[in-house]
Amino acid sequence: MTETKSGFIGIDLATADARATLLYAGEKTFVCEKALPGVRRDLPLHSEQDPRSWVPAVAEALLGVAAYANEHGIEVGGVCVTATSGTVVAVDDEGEYLSPAIMYDDARANDPVSRLGLSLAIHSPNGKKRHLKHASDVINGWLIGDRQPPTDWSHALKTGYSLDVSDWSTNAEEISAAQSVILPLISAPGSQIGVICDLVATTTGLKSGVPVFLGMTDGCTSHIAAGSMAMGSATTTIGTTLVTKVVCDRDVNGPGFYSHLLPRETWLCGGASNLGSPAFKPFLNGDGSTRGRLAQLDHEALEHGPANFVTYPATTTSERFPFQNRHIEKFATGRGITETEEYRAVLEGMAFAEKFGYELLTNAGAPSAGAVYTGGGAAKSPAWCQIRANVLDRPTIANPGANSGTGAALIAWAATQGPDLAHWLSKRHVAGRTFEPNSSEATRLIDSYQAFVGELRAREWVK
Repeated sequence: MTETKSGFIGIDLATADARATLLYAGEKTFVCEKALPGVRRDLPLHSEQDPRSWVPAVAEALLGVAAYANEHGIEVGGVCVTATSGTVVAVDDEGEYLSPAIMYDDARANDPVSRLGLSLAIHSPNGKKRHLKHASDVINGWLIGDRQPPTDWSHALKTGYSLDVSDWSTNAEEISAAQSVILPLISAPGSQIGVICDLVATTTGLKSGVPVFLGMTDGCTSHIAAGSMAMGSATTTIGTTLVTKVVCDRDVNGPGFYSHLLPRETWLCGGASNLGSPAFKPFLNGDGSTRGRLAQLDHEALEHGPANFVTYPATTTSERFPFQNRHIEKFATGRGITETEEYRAVLEGMAFAEKFGYELLTNAGAPSAGAVYTGGGAAKSPAWCQIRANVLDRPTIANPGANSGTGAALIAWAATQGPDLAHWLSKRHVAGRTFEPNSSEATRLIDSYQAFVGELRAREWVK
């Protein structure tokens, strides 16, 4: 991107908050965010959120970003939305919510449409028309003033859209018909679906008429922000979940993983684990903050060296990748003598899951090699990046400023250049700090990884 007074906004409707990222002047960013209410997981297999919180949170985040753009004379050239993959909600013809939002990690059924149907049977058993909306659709509809906007094929992939036939799969249509749920129309990522409407302009300070473009899921936009478009390039994003992506020249898929098509002919293959930042809750300060706490533990964990036991640091009762199982629990083969060793074991456990995931993708045909780019919270921890490099036996390149909102803003920019998003995105230079593997830990970490995989097999979670 060139030095201009133009900018692009990426909206990221995440699990814990809504963020708006203004990308301008090369790749400078300004970010505003608003917290969302917690996800309810009080019932077995359930994971729900109040969708009524989404639009107000996004509006508040946009208000701050628009004020910054106006103050600094930045002309917004486009807006793009990204959200979690598989989060859905039902609305009626008037756009009123008929159910709670069913989150990506809800485990009541194997697909989002069936999960939504189970919720609707409780919350809206009458004969109203029921439209399925992905989280991104809710925000896009509000932005352009359309109750039934199209969705992009990336957010729709987990719901049952088939890239092979460029339409909803027969299975998705049959399930939606059985649940009396209407599926949305589909367009390509980067497609312009409308412009900022007058209501949103009045509410947020954005100018009406700004183009709104379809985006991709947060796992894809995180890769776009932090990684490279070179074939075989890999990116791991660790926030509330652990997402791996590899750039491929074809569709690579298998149990728990699949490929998103980045127009025109580039595929992003990968999967998302339920492992993530919630695993660090036991190590927070008494007031729940991370202030100084994790940085100290990071330093101590790096100095400590490999843990003497292995753990799968699950905080939910289901897993999606690197294996699929709706009934799991955290395991540990021992206990640390110190809190530092306990913390180190959690860092290693997630790195082992990451390594196992990349091995699955490689065995399925993904051309993964070379460095692993990193975004999300993990990129802000030099110690974790080093430990992951040691476990993966590959360099890790940390880009702590990258986030999925930045990736969405980049899609908006690329969409103004032309429909071949991958072509334009490949012109970026991706910078970051490189961490080389430390061979002094290799033997112990190889033994620990083998023990980790052995535990997964002993529990029959993997073959």
